[in-house]
Amino acid sequence: MAPKLQVFLVVDGVKLPVEELTLTGCRLSWAPELLIAQKWAVGDLLFSAVDVEISIKNLKLSFNGGKSWQVEVAFHQLTESQRRVLGEFIGEGRGELRHFRREVAEG
Repeated sequence: MAPKLQVFLVVDGVKLPVEELTLTGCRLSWAPELLIAQKWAVGDLLFSAVDVEISIKNLKLSFNGGKSWQVEVAFHQLTESQRRVLGEFIGEGRGELRHFRREVAEG
């Protein structure tokens, strides 16, 4: 059985679990209010399994959400390599991370 993959957005040392992921951004179930208030940040997208971690570094981010839950995060100015790696993980065109998770689990 393949290990489960978890995805996090890491901003200012805070590791935030990603709920949904597309080529244009992600949805978080929560984020610190101070982070949401600043509107813009740079962070890393971390794909983590039991013994492997892969990250997409230095993503330019904007936050949309007035609450600390259900926060939408947009990616801006992705480089070609960032976009290519992200597309590989989510299966470009399928749009949601859950599709990738299901494929990993089913092996």
